[in-house]
Amino acid sequence: MTRKRRIFRGPRYQLPSVVGEGYLLSDLEGRKYRNTAYKNARKSRNRPTRSEKRLEEILNEIKRGALKGRFITQFTVSNKWNIDFFFPEIRLGIEVDGSIHLRADQQLLDREKERTCEASDITLVRITNKEVWGDPQHLLRKLQEGWWDARSKIKRQGRCPRTFPRRTVNSRFTR
Repeated sequence: MTRKRRIFRGPRYQLPSVVGEGYLLSDLEGRKYRNTAYKNARKSRNRPTRSEKRLEEILNEIKRGALKGRFITQFTVSNKWNIDFFFPEIRLGIEVDGSIHLRADQQLLDREKERTCEASDITLVRITNKEVWGDPQHLLRKLQEGWWDARSKIKRQGRCPRTFPRRTVNSRFTR
């Protein structure tokens, strides 16, 4: 059995007319995804984790769909980081953290992501997998606190979005 040789298909550069002025031909060709953050976001949208699917269901069920269509999944920030759920109306990002986020090297990356989000005026709420699958009332309280924090930041900037949809104790997705 013969093996197929893999051919490197890296970015193609046009030779610069002046030193330091080269540019990617893919930029000229209008390719949809120019860097790995966008590619990773596209892959993650097509294959979300179980916890991300569950949180999306919860967000869509809040007050019979009051938040449905108001958030973006796998939103790219600063062409480097992807946020699991993003509400552009109030600039709120929600991250679902799995067990990988307990590692020291990943925590350094998470802090860098938080600084980037803060510089972009995005309020970031971190939720663990246990919180997604655990007590729904605790999860809703945490989401609501994040919503109000983001809303207060936006208010200080002079914009006032809608309020967080209220929920009763007898919600549709509680068990």
